[in-house]
Formats: sequence, C-alpha cells, structure tokens
Amino acid sequence: MGLAAAGAAIVANNWGKRCAPRGAAGQKTLRAYTVSLNLARFDRKAWQSDDATMDAIAESLDHIRKVPVLTPRMVRGLQPVDPLALRAGLLGSNPDGLFQL
Repeated sequence: MGLAAAGAAIVANNWGKRCAPRGAAGQKTLRAYTVSLNLARFDRKAWQSDDATMDAIAESLDHIRKVPVLTPRMVRGLQPVDPLALRAGLLGSNPDGLFQL
C-alpha cells in the first residue's frame, strides 16, 4: 500500500471518531491530515519521555503540508454528530483532558 492509500485508509478509519465534544456542538472536525513527520529528528531531545519536546513537535506539524479530505462544499453539507454516538464515543473519557475550542 502506498503512502497516499495508507493516509486515506487512516482518514476513513477515523472519520466518525473525530469530532469536537464541547465548544463546537459535536461538529465533525477532521478536515485534513498532515504528511508524515519524521520523529527521528527529535530523538536527541528525548521526545518519547520529555513533554517539553511536544511544543517543538507541534510547531513542526504546523508547518508541514496538510492534505485536505473535504472540499468547502462538503464541509457546508456536514451534519452534526449524532448525540448518542457522541456520548458513546466519550464513554470513559476525562472531560478535563479533552481538547477545548
């Protein structure tokens, strides 16, 4: 499987799971994915065990190419996440640890 096909498979697998639980009224939020980021360049900073390196990784992700998965027209046509599916997806989660918009 090529990288593009692998990326598409990951997006398809995660499509129903990517939604903002609060602040966006359960809107579907996956709009694009980034190309692969080689984490080996952060090995000297012990990224696997040092949380301080996460800012550098996030900065790198902000600057690499994004691959859109939806057109603007498709985004306008999205329906809100079903409330029951949203509740089921959040079972066992800690609300304080969820991303906030």
